[in-house]
Amino acid sequence: MPTVFITGGGGIIGPGLIHAFAEAGYDVAASYSRSKDRTQAALDKAHEAFGVKTKIVYGNNGKVEDIYAMFREVEETFGAIDVMINNAGLTFGTDFLNCTEEDFNHGVNIDFRGTFFCMQQAARNMIKYNRRGVIINVSSNHQTVTFQGAMLYAASKAAIDRMTKTASIELAPYGIRVVDIVPGYTEHEGFNERMQGDPGYEHIVGAIPLHKYATPSQIGKTALFLASDGAASITGTHIYVDGGAQNVTGVPG
Repeated sequence: MPTVFITGGGGIIGPGLIHAFAEAGYDVAASYSRSKDRTQAALDKAHEAFGVKTKIVYGNNGKVEDIYAMFREVEETFGAIDVMINNAGLTFGTDFLNCTEEDFNHGVNIDFRGTFFCMQQAARNMIKYNRRGVIINVSSNHQTVTFQGAMLYAASKAAIDRMTKTASIELAPYGIRVVDIVPGYTEHEGFNERMQGDPGYEHIVGAIPLHKYATPSQIGKTALFLASDGAASITGTHIYVDGGAQNVTGVPG
């Protein structure tokens, strides 16, 4: 069976990614930093439903030594990685005039530096095992759209876009593709109960052209397509899964 390694397995999008790839017959490794129970629950559900092999690993993507350790554990269990999804990240705001070095490092270390070193380790594994693999980076439409109070977050996501493009060129000789999924607002656990009827939600969803948030399942299916033979000529680019929000001025950040 092919293997997918997903960071941030317990985040909003993580369970959707785990389900989509397990349903397609992938063995699944997933990492967590804080959401161990949620990550394990998603893996257990995938194993029970589809009979695939699963593995949970701990790792703080802000620490390079943790990233190395995660990839060692995954390799010890599965050997080659066929698809690696950089899904771990922070959503954070910053006040530019009052931003401290600690604030800067907290966000940038995970969203930017962590993504870089995960890409590097994934590529090394794929080359070692002669896999024509796929690296999928999960970004945010903040990489293109400008929102007040999101300078560092937007810069980190824009960096992911540029890393995706450059890595796609450097890894093309090995047959490795690198692509970027760009979500916007995404449904989360308890979404319907917490959001329906909320004035803030109604304002946001009303400004999105398709008048709806994306779902983790939709993002998972998008990732699965990008990893498939049907996307064999897609590399070094990004695909938005945000209901068209990136095209509209005035969608709240």
